[in-house]
Amino acid sequence: APVGLTLGYSTEEVASTYTLVGQLTSLNGPTQSKETIDVTSFDSNGGYREFIDGFKDGGEISGDMNFTSESFQAMQTLFDLNSDIHWKISLPNEEQTEITFDGKLTSNQMSASVGDKVSASITIKVSGQVTITDTATGD
Repeated sequence: APVGLTLGYSTEEVASTYTLVGQLTSLNGPTQSKETIDVTSFDSNGGYREFIDGFKDGGEISGDMNFTSESFQAMQTLFDLNSDIHWKISLPNEEQTEITFDGKLTSNQMSASVGDKVSASITIKVSGQVTITDTATGD
């Protein structure tokens, strides 16, 4: 992860402050996708199939971190919640881009191997729409 990139979460009804996920070493996603619905008919031109948009899926976000008992236990608490959590990814770019979304922590895993550090990984399933805002410019 670039220096200064953060992942934060809030369990408040309306997120006003975010707690940062500590020791983050990588972050991937959101891997958004969109369904397509086949509307091909005998009237379709040129022998090509035709499609319309279906439902969108906000996808998943996965992250890796150095293991600390505090952060692993915090993620376990989020894993045990039966409600959406507010998440925010803050990028250290010139525009100060923020990616916000609601989602559920669906995976909390610790990993260890000989000759390597103890690490942890999480997966978040996005629920609803992902919002991208450039806070430096207000867009």
